[in-house]
Amino acid sequence: MQVIDRFALGYSPRKITEDHHRRARGYTILNQLLIQLFFHSRRKMPFPYWLRWMMIIHMESPYSPKPRTPAKASSVAYVPTPTQILRVQQMKLAQDKRIILNVGGQKFETSVSSLQKDPSSVLTYMVMPDSPLKPYNTDSVYKYFLDRKPNHFRHILNNSRYGGNPSNTFPHDVIYLKEQQREAEFYNRQHFILLLERRLAIPAT
Repeated sequence: MQVIDRFALGYSPRKITEDHHRRARGYTILNQLLIQLFFHSRRKMPFPYWLRWMMIIHMESPYSPKPRTPAKASSVAYVPTPTQILRVQQMKLAQDKRIILNVGGQKFETSVSSLQKDPSSVLTYMVMPDSPLKPYNTDSVYKYFLDRKPNHFRHILNNSRYGGNPSNTFPHDVIYLKEQQREAEFYNRQHFILLLERRLAIPAT
């Protein structure tokens, strides 16, 4: 939007103030004309010709209020980048192959592609066609039941999704870390086990 400097075009502060006063007087005149029009319509009196001419002159005046035109919508089309297209395609693939894991009574919703990122993991073998563990419900989404601790499984699932957990985000509770390590060994998450061992090696502060 181009900004016009009215002072650069020769307008003085006094001139601008006079323009504002004239526009204000224009609004006042219009209000008076509308009141007169309402009065004559309620009294069923003939509409005087002088009032008609006054309204016509006022509407054609440059100081009369003008109706606002709606802003035009931008015609620039949105073009997604290749990275965004790839991410949306991955999201669609995850949505088409989503599953629900019932771990100790708590449900976790994820996708088959997230569980299959580690080929040596038990979760990868669990969702394979030749796996002896079959989903107990196949109505709309495959559902599996795992009789394990849900509070530790969320770290296992995040490790499957993102490929690793920073070791400094875990609490330095030895009992909690050893329980988490036992769960990682059960699911055969070798990289996750290595991260936990590094965290256990950090001395408590």
